[in-house]
Amino acid sequence: MTWRGAGQLVAHLGRFLKFLLNLNIIPLFSAPYESYTNPHIEGGNSVFTQKLWTKHVFTDRLEIDRECDRFNAESQRFYEWKFKERLSKKGLRFLQHDQELVVESLRSTRGKKVTFIRRVQRWTEENNTCGIVLLNRFIPLSDTYNNQYVFTVINLETAALHVYSEHDGISTEIHRQPFPITW
Repeated sequence: MTWRGAGQLVAHLGRFLKFLLNLNIIPLFSAPYESYTNPHIEGGNSVFTQKLWTKHVFTDRLEIDRECDRFNAESQRFYEWKFKERLSKKGLRFLQHDQELVVESLRSTRGKKVTFIRRVQRWTEENNTCGIVLLNRFIPLSDTYNNQYVFTVINLETAALHVYSEHDGISTEIHRQPFPITW
């Protein structure tokens, strides 16, 4: 919940989302409980498993800590080598030590969006209606899309939700509705 919302509140932006949006970052959240919808994380988990868990038998937590430290240092060296050119050109953005972190409020909604990948499914809590849940708000969708993934955009500037489906490489907006947000 820290990453996307604020507990049981409906359509509420949590502190972390406000932090990202104030830095002009458009967050993209993968489908919950379906980590394979985020290949970057799954790839990292796979490398971690191959280099750590499958090659070693640990007898105590200190060994695990040492190997994790070694793995993290090795990963950092690889990152610095892989992105050496971009890092030297300052192509990546970093927070400056004296940069103000605004997390309690949203400076502006202009151009701000939050995006999600969701799988349409039947919800017993909603009388077996097909739909998705975004920020604790149920969005009913046509049965046509049951068990399919959709891409959603909450446009904070217009307080609107847009839901897209892709078929044969063509993206189509399949649903639009008002989506007021609190923060």
